Amino acid sequence: MFLLNTTGTYKVMQFLLNCTSFRKTSLDMKLDTADNVPPIPSFNEVEADINKSVLAEGIHYLKNWKITDNFCCTISLKKDEDFILVS
Repeated sequence: MFLLNTTGTYKVMQFLLNCTSFRKTSLDMKLDTADNVPPIPSFNEVEADINKSVLAEGIHYLKNWKITDNFCCTISLKKDEDFILVS
């Protein structure tokens, strides 16, 4: 199982704030819609996805999360730099 360290936690929190801000701005300015996308992921959803993805892929977590109908936000985290393996 992988756990986020302080740096990784900060990066995920910043990512979620950026996603929320980007979606709000895009919708407020009518630049895009969010009719066919799920809600912004929660911290726990991102952390669970790290465990699924990293276990399958190796030491790097890279994910595009759909934020509006036409845009994604990307998060990139590295093992030992942003998250650690806990047995």
